[in-house]
Amino acid sequence: MEINYPRQEYYDSIPIIINKLKLEGWSLIDFQLTENDADNLAKITLARTEIRKLIQSQNMKKGVHINFSDKSKYWTLIKLLDNCRI
Repeated sequence: MEINYPRQEYYDSIPIIINKLKLEGWSLIDFQLTENDADNLAKITLARTEIRKLIQSQNMKKGVHINFSDKSKYWTLIKLLDNCRI
């Protein structure tokens, strides 16, 4: 089974895309997930609340940006996917 990852240029362009959205009137709520389990759990819960608010408001100029640090643990991704299931 072959797994293909995006080229490095894709990852390099993400901050540029986010900054461009902010300049165009977009409002993004940023969450940085780190190796701190307690903080990550609180941030995931808050992200879920913000996502629900966005869905209810149907505001297309707002969003949630979640960034995983290199030291984030795998469970944070799984917990995020479980909690953000709307």
